[in-house]
Amino acid sequence: FPKKVRHLPLGVNPADFYPIPNQDKIYDVTMVASAPEQSPDGLIRANLVNSISKNLRVGLFGSGWKYWGRYFPDLGRFLHNQPSIAEVNKIYNQSRILINFHSTGHASSISSRTFEIALAGAFQIVDYREDLSVLFPKDFFPLYGNLKEMNEQIAKWLPLEKERGAMVEKQREHILANHTWLNRAKEILKTYNNIYESS
Repeated sequence: FPKKVRHLPLGVNPADFYPIPNQDKIYDVTMVASAPEQSPDGLIRANLVNSISKNLRVGLFGSGWKYWGRYFPDLGRFLHNQPSIAEVNKIYNQSRILINFHSTGHASSISSRTFEIALAGAFQIVDYREDLSVLFPKDFFPLYGNLKEMNEQIAKWLPLEKERGAMVEKQREHILANHTWLNRAKEILKTYNNIYESS
């Protein structure tokens, strides 16, 4: 193993995820994620969505959800087809709140979806991962750790349109400056050059 290992997080492409001007908000709460059959991730995500108030307009996108509909019949009311990348960006823009739940494989790291949602100019509620405090300023995202906290965050933020917009704008500016794939490529080249010059 090398003596030094440099952490390089995931990133995002601004050409794929961006705000769409004057896009109508047709979903109050949305989750875009896979729900693998017979898996902890699928079960947790199904429980999260199933717990959301039935009075809200919920959007559910991704693979595997039909399986969980056998155990959570209400999910069928929210389910849509698997979207393309372009469609995902539109869905983000059509949503007031996105639920971001990391797979259990992300023990401390964060997924690319965290960057994508913010770069699309959309508002997200995120389950806590340690790298959030490494990569972003304190209180950068509203966080949750269980069903109750998630639904409390939804109830708190849903009526606060202006405040959601202000938070998202700060997130988007920060990610554009620090977390695009171009940023990551520059970091790789910088690290390589430092190793080459010191060898």
